Amino acid sequence: MRWFVAYEWPDRPYPGDAEIEDELDRTCLNEFESYVGGNYDTSTLDFRLLLPGEAAWKYSERIGE
Repeated sequence: MRWFVAYEWPDRPYPGDAEIEDELDRTCLNEFESYVGGNYDTSTLDFRLLLPGEAAWKYSERIGE
């Protein structure tokens, strides 16, 4: 497995899993083509998200990958 993008959230209250997942999806899709060299919709590759959970958020662990 390889990481191709990391996103650090601003210091704010926990936004919830759905908002985090939506933002990371958008971020990863925007970075996919430049990293892979092809369009996500026509690629055989996929990506997975690692979300910071609410407990980690309290300790300022706000990086999603």
